[in-house]
Amino acid sequence: MRVTAHTKKKTETLKVKPLRSKLDESHIAAINTHDFLIEASSILYSSLDYTTTLSKVAKLTLDYLADWCAIYLVTEEGSIVPFTIAKKNTEINPRAKSGVANVVRTRLPEIHSHISSELLHKLAQNKEHFKILRQMKMTSRMIVPLISRDRVLGTITLVSTDPERHYGKADISLAEELARRAAIAVDNAYLYREAQEEIAHRKIVEKKLTEAYDRLEQIIESTSDGFFSIDREWRYTYLNHVALREAEKNRDELIGRQMTEVFPNSINAPFHKKYKEALEKNIPMEFEECILGTWWEIRAYPFSEGLSVFYRDITDRKLLDQRKDEFISMASHELKTPVTTIKLYTELLQKIVKEDKPSTYLSHMMDQLDRLAKLITDLLDLSKMQVGKLQFNKNYFDLVKLVRDTCEMIQKTTKKHTIVVRTKLRNKVWGDKDRIGQVVINLLTNAIKYSPQGDTIIVTVSQKKKTATMSVQDFGIGIEQGYKDKIFNRFYQGGSESGKTFPGLGIGLYLAKIIVENHGGTIDVNSVLGKGSLFTVILPLEQKKNEKK
Repeated sequence: MRVTAHTKKKTETLKVKPLRSKLDESHIAAINTHDFLIEASSILYSSLDYTTTLSKVAKLTLDYLADWCAIYLVTEEGSIVPFTIAKKNTEINPRAKSGVANVVRTRLPEIHSHISSELLHKLAQNKEHFKILRQMKMTSRMIVPLISRDRVLGTITLVSTDPERHYGKADISLAEELARRAAIAVDNAYLYREAQEEIAHRKIVEKKLTEAYDRLEQIIESTSDGFFSIDREWRYTYLNHVALREAEKNRDELIGRQMTEVFPNSINAPFHKKYKEALEKNIPMEFEECILGTWWEIRAYPFSEGLSVFYRDITDRKLLDQRKDEFISMASHELKTPVTTIKLYTELLQKIVKEDKPSTYLSHMMDQLDRLAKLITDLLDLSKMQVGKLQFNKNYFDLVKLVRDTCEMIQKTTKKHTIVVRTKLRNKVWGDKDRIGQVVINLLTNAIKYSPQGDTIIVTVSQKKKTATMSVQDFGIGIEQGYKDKIFNRFYQGGSESGKTFPGLGIGLYLAKIIVENHGGTIDVNSVLGKGSLFTVILPLEQKKNEKK
């Protein structure tokens, strides 16, 4: 068959027309898609109120993409709830293998281009749900997730009821792009809401902090104690009116300036070293210090940003303590002289008098004089210790002999008690023999005093590695659990369950503890109420390095 040029041209024209028609349709679809996304974006970004914008976008899809649209959001608790929906809806099953829950779980879009009756049965959760789906006359459906910052915020469900329209790849791509933009808008709204809540919360916190700071400032300013705080660079951050008065400066002269810059001589002061130790070790420090003739009680408390310091003038109290110590020392010396004289004359009388009765009376007098002499010695030691003048003359001595001799001496003062000595120590002990002797006497007299019905008192001396252990056990009234830590306190006096008190000044065990600790040892007590007490002293055997006699 002969093909003319005209016929050939006509044939080519017929082929081009369908192609041009398809290109026109694609172009129009692209324009529509572009316009839809621009309009959707304009709505989404017009306001941070996503409740309004999402509803408008859902309606917009009805003009471009769907006959029915539903948007679901995921709550903070993880529940999936309908946000905006065109038709009646049932509760979402979070374990469903298809639909909104599945898209939220998998983060993948779901599309059903053709929806048959069999598919409806699969999609339906129950009979009622199946009726609703069938009434909607769905022909095609797709669900896309709303994802922002790797977090699923919800889903968009688009449904076509047009028999001629079935969703394909282009539709799902458009839906995903819409979902992406919607997710960003929702996430921005969430972030804005969180930011507003955070701002509101911060305002509340700031208000409370300001109120707390004002209250604290009122308290600090109302106290009679001096107070200041410094940062980690030793710069003043706050001073109350007492501190400013003592410093003889105003607040502007000190705030922000370093302590050593304002007071150069403070760098060599003992309190400066204490402040430094508190900051470096992060521990509170409490101490007393005399500065330019004034005694101060100082308490320094470290915190994350620096150091807070409270201090008060205790000069009057120190003077009173000094006078008290001087009085005790003077009174003790004044008492000791006549007591010594009386004791000497009593000893002479004992040698002269032969009759039994006067001799017995004199023995009682001697016992009471010994007791009085011990009280005076304790008072003297206490006053010396208070002013730091309690002396120790240390050397190696036989602890076993000391204990035996002391027990023998104390045994003569009591007929109700039997003192049993058990020893397993061969080495000599480093220390002040006379002071350790005081400890033994105090523990024995304490054991006798608190076992008034009389019984055995067991004294044990043993060795463990490089330490000597001495224990005194009585079977008397014992000590209540709550008072164990108090018995070594100065002037503390024990008592019985009946309320009966015992004679004494309450300084024997206190002095014993001071003496033992000066030797680098420990003293402790175990006691059962009504069954007695066990006092244990542990002393090092050897002299410490660089320790003087």
